[in-house]
Amino acid sequence: MKLNQISAKMSESELEAIIKDAVKAKTGLEVSTVTFDIGTRITGYGMSERDEAYLGGATVTFKAGQDITASKV
Repeated sequence: MKLNQISAKMSESELEAIIKDAVKAKTGLEVSTVTFDIGTRITGYGMSERDEAYLGGATVTFKAGQDITASKV
């Protein structure tokens, strides 16, 4: 059986949890917060101008007081 195209909508909190888990697994450091750079911008020209939503990235803030020498960084 072959997998057909499937999609899933994820909330901001679900994405934040996934990023926290991935960063912890990769670096060994605890993440305090994850903030997303989202917004809208105008694309197109003239009559075809329109607002377009975008995700510019994410900023990860680590919990203070961690020993970074023991991490995987």
